[in-house]
Amino acid sequence: EGAEFTVTSKQSKETAAILVTDKNGYATTKREGKEGALLYGTYIVTETKAPDGYEKAEPFEIKIEKAEQIYKYQVENIQKRGKIQIKKVDAETKKAIPISGVCFQILDKKTGKVVIKDLKTDQSGLIQVEEMLPFGTYILEEITPPEGYQKGKAIEFTIDSKETITVKYENTPQKGKIKIKKTFVPITGTKALTSAVPPGLMIITIHSIYILSYAPR
Repeated sequence: EGAEFTVTSKQSKETAAILVTDKNGYATTKREGKEGALLYGTYIVTETKAPDGYEKAEPFEIKIEKAEQIYKYQVENIQKRGKIQIKKVDAETKKAIPISGVCFQILDKKTGKVVIKDLKTDQSGLIQVEEMLPFGTYILEEITPPEGYQKGKAIEFTIDSKETITVKYENTPQKGKIKIKKTFVPITGTKALTSAVPPGLMIITIHSIYILSYAPR
């Protein structure tokens, strides 16, 4: 729907008709008049506006030679496509994560269907996606996160250029927690010390203390 074609006389170069496709993809010169508005002769049909996400078709020539004759032509449009590469990035340092075997898949945002699966990073943390994708919006999902990192969230990206775009996928490093508890153990005697010591705690006791004194000369 919405594709526009201009019909131009090959002899006079004048515009004979402008056709716009309907929701079913059809366009006709019947809208221009009872007999179609095209006189006998040769015309050039040029697609002046292609449907969103499609390339314009090449111009083609038609000949009108009979009265009340319906001439049917089928025009094919090629989808615009682009390529992407995926790069694993540390969310904190913003540097590449050089690890292989991290698995991804790509889904079409409109349909929710998986369009490319089993994509895996190389040793540098990159994926060069060989398959070209039609213009549109997609979702990138991580299946298996790299070791030592949390699984990242699905991200959205759009292809609207024929040039290769880089999609950076960030992962946050996993971090542990340490808890320190300070405990006071009262010492009131050898017996009390032995009973107060919790398992795994080493106590060093001093059995003798010597005090020396001297007189100055």
